[in-house]
Amino acid sequence: MSERSRIKRPKRGKQAIVGQFAPRLIEMLRSPAYRALSQSEHRILARLEIELADHGGADNGRLPATYDDFQEYGVHRHAIAPALRALEALGFIEITERGRAGNGEWRRPHQFRLTYRPTKEAGSSDDWRHVETVRAAEKLARAARKQNSSGEERTGTSGENRTTRFHGYGADSATTAHGTDSTTTFDISGGGHECAA
Repeated sequence: MSERSRIKRPKRGKQAIVGQFAPRLIEMLRSPAYRALSQSEHRILARLEIELADHGGADNGRLPATYDDFQEYGVHRHAIAPALRALEALGFIEITERGRAGNGEWRRPHQFRLTYRPTKEAGSSDDWRHVETVRAAEKLARAARKQNSSGEERTGTSGENRTTRFHGYGADSATTAHGTDSTTTFDISGGGHECAA
């Protein structure tokens, strides 16, 4: 018996997927936001979709995932935080509860929501739709990847004075701490002052 004859084919007009699957809208796959994703960001989305499937599709918004989970799935440990920031900025995920490092009972993983999948309380919000052009998506992703946990973009090298720029995720974002024209310069003694860019 040939390999082709052993493949179970659906009847004409019907399509069957055997096993669990993670649906994505073609509109999302064509979107500017999706086209700006890095390989690490694609892997994190896939890992969160696996986590949702492991929870029977019922816990979107409360999906626990650790850095170890992402690293085991093939994301370099140093790429995880920038990828999570970019995914949030582009509207694919929301971190609904921030985790914390620690030992034993004090350790808690982040909890996530995939914006393109429904939760128990509501339908999908599809926040990725708000990004209208590839150029805007790439700019958002680049800025988010460069930020640290306090929303500051780091530039400079260890041998120079460090310059920090503040960026929000968008022009009208409530998360914008300072305008994008504000710059703080720190000298080696640890002092700093505000200056216009």
